[in-house]
Amino acid sequence: MPTSIVNEPLTILLLASLALLCHERSMARQNKLGGGCFLIIPILIGFVAGMATGNAYRGVLIGTGIGIMLAVAVWLIDRSRKG
Repeated sequence: MPTSIVNEPLTILLLASLALLCHERSMARQNKLGGGCFLIIPILIGFVAGMATGNAYRGVLIGTGIGIMLAVAVWLIDRSRKG
């Protein structure tokens, strides 16, 4: 029991200081754009459009292709901003 009284505060203090250092490093980086929404939204729209035309799978595939193109475009734009 006596060792846990000493070890717990030291462990918590050590982990908190490490987390603070890691957090400060990540905050210093430039913010990156997220392209995930540009991937999922066209897939969902493609699914709905595919259901309306009677071929949901084709709509999902077309939506996936459009989403990939948009996500890659966001990635390329973000990459060119970094210089």
